[in-house]
Order: sequence, then structure tokens, then C-alpha cells
Amino acid sequence: MQLLDIHARALQFLMRRVAIEGTPPFAVIFEMKNRLAEVERISRTLGEPRPPVYELVKSLIGTFEPQAVAAPSLERLRAPSGASPPGILFNAFISYSRADETAVHPLVTALTEQGVSVWVDFDQIKPAESIPGRINQGLRESRYLVACLSTSYINSSYCQAEFEATLNRDLSEKTSRLVVALVNDGTMDKVPLLARARLAVDARTTSGVSLLASFLLDRNLEDWHAR
Repeated sequence: MQLLDIHARALQFLMRRVAIEGTPPFAVIFEMKNRLAEVERISRTLGEPRPPVYELVKSLIGTFEPQAVAAPSLERLRAPSGASPPGILFNAFISYSRADETAVHPLVTALTEQGVSVWVDFDQIKPAESIPGRINQGLRESRYLVACLSTSYINSSYCQAEFEATLNRDLSEKTSRLVVALVNDGTMDKVPLLARARLAVDARTTSGVSLLASFLLDRNLEDWHAR
């Protein structure tokens, strides 16, 4: 099956989901945008026409995007509201692959500059300290886990352990502490199916990092969308 056909079928599936569920969540909008961008890139590279569903999705996406990413739908993704439970010292635990460290450093810097308290191993683990012990402590002391998703992340058993532990906790406790941040070659189709209802941002863009910071800080997201 050609790449254009794969993306066209994915867009058709997403449109059927919208028809059934109504206003789509942020993650669906985000995946639609990624699929549209891929169709446009492949079509331009191969000199082939774009499939009819491309124009349909492109024409409709603007009509429901403002509602889809509005504060109420994102508020549903937050961890329990109110004051942080005892022992929570950080807004976010940064889970990443060593192969993506050069992309993670500027992300951590940008989040910190926007007021997010971040637990990340290269700042928190000192020489001679137990790495597994400190990581477990960091996970316990952080309100959210930000998974810096890429191919390297998916192929890392350590990253997957952190990811799956948080996702399993979310599913059992009916919370959403897991947040996906796309870095390097990360795309929405690499996000595990059970995690696609979570907030996902493109951490390679300034707007994506700003949305991530606003979410982690429990800011009024209507203010963010108004900017």
C-alpha cells in the first residue's frame, strides 16, 4: 500500500470518529494536522495528486478546532485539581531517551523559564547516588510525567518502563498524569493507542512548549488560546 493511501485511510478513520463522537479532542486534531502535513509533503515529493479526503479534512478542521482545543476539553486531561498532594515537589518529571538529550535540554530550559518546576535526571541525580532510587523518587514527587516521544524513546526499555508505569496508574486511578511531548522524529502515530487521549504537544515549536507549560502550571488555557 502506498504512503498516500495509508494516510488517506487514517484520515477517513479520524473523520468517522468525529462523526460518531462529535467535537474531537485535542489529540485527534493534532493527529489530523500531522496526517495532512504528511499527505502534502508526500504529494509534493512524488508529484502525485492529494486524495479527496485531504481537502475534506482541511476544510472542516478549522470549523471545530477552536472548540476541540478549548479549555474544558483540556481540563479533562488534568491531574486531580486543587493543591498538590503531600510530597509533590515538581510540576513534571521529564522522561526521555539519552539519544534525544540535545533536544531535551532546550525544552527543559524553556519550561523552567516559564515557571515550570522540572525533575530531570541531569539536574537532579548527583554522582554516587542510586540512579533507580532517585528516578523512583522523582516519579513520586512529580505531578505529571512528560514523555519526550521519539523513535529512540519507543525503543528504550527504561523509557517504556516509566511510560507504562504512569499510563497504568492513570488507567487504574482514572487520572491523566501522562503528557506526550513530540521531539526529534516523534509523530502522533508513534503514540501508543491507549495514550492517544492524553495531551500531546509538538515540543519542537514555541507554541507547543507554551501550551505544555500552561497545562503543567494549571493556567487558564483560554488565556493561552487568546494570545
